[in-house]
Amino acid sequence: DLAKTPTGVFVGAVPVFSSDLLYNLSPHVLLGNSSAMLANRLSYYFNFSGPSLTIDTLCSSSLTALHLAIQSVRSGESSTAVAAGVRLGIQPEYLDAAKKMNALSPTGKCRSFSNKADGFVPGEGGVVIIIKPLTHAQKDNDNILAIIRGSAINHGGRGSGLTAPNTNAQKDVILGALKDANISADTISYVEAHGTGTELGDPIEFTGLSEAFLEHTTAKQFCGLGSVKTNIGHCEPAAGLAGLAKVVLSLQNKKLPATLHLETLNPLIS
Repeated sequence: DLAKTPTGVFVGAVPVFSSDLLYNLSPHVLLGNSSAMLANRLSYYFNFSGPSLTIDTLCSSSLTALHLAIQSVRSGESSTAVAAGVRLGIQPEYLDAAKKMNALSPTGKCRSFSNKADGFVPGEGGVVIIIKPLTHAQKDNDNILAIIRGSAINHGGRGSGLTAPNTNAQKDVILGALKDANISADTISYVEAHGTGTELGDPIEFTGLSEAFLEHTTAKQFCGLGSVKTNIGHCEPAAGLAGLAKVVLSLQNKKLPATLHLETLNPLIS
């Protein structure tokens, strides 16, 4: 029973706005559409006394929430932490705007790392995980699904555009996570990538990963790469934890789901 314990709640989510709000500003609508309430009501309902935060960093929201949850548990601020991400597609206006940005795949298929990558495909989903120190989980006889060895977050700073990732920053954050985990890149057998299925973004991510790994090893073709977005779409604020769920399920089943819609590699990926 976690009630009255310093259990933290960290939820990655992007606020959902609806035109209906303009005509129905009741107290329930006003408060119910506050993103802060998403984490706050969980803490209230379960009577948790730890930190309660809703984090919006767009597509990295749920992994940022997980990183903050890890830091909170490590520092002793939280004895246990709930990390979550959620995305619901209930705004037709959002799809219209994304289409005008030429961000959506016109074929409706996420083609991560493919020469036919043509944009992202929105997905919906929610993921919730519970973390605590390993020794505590063992003492409590918990069903331990995976061990998180390390994490890191950063920002790309000024780059060439909002949708163009910074290769050096991606390299740095991977190196930071490896250092935090105290492991070498050549011990990693699989990387669950962001892999949004865009012609430019996928090669930038691949280059950042490759350059980070080269800091540790010159070995090649020892590490698998995939993206759950080809299977379920891009869950945006929940995307990171959706990828984590895939990795945990893969560990349990000793099998990796196929990365779909990939016949020929993007020519910008070596």
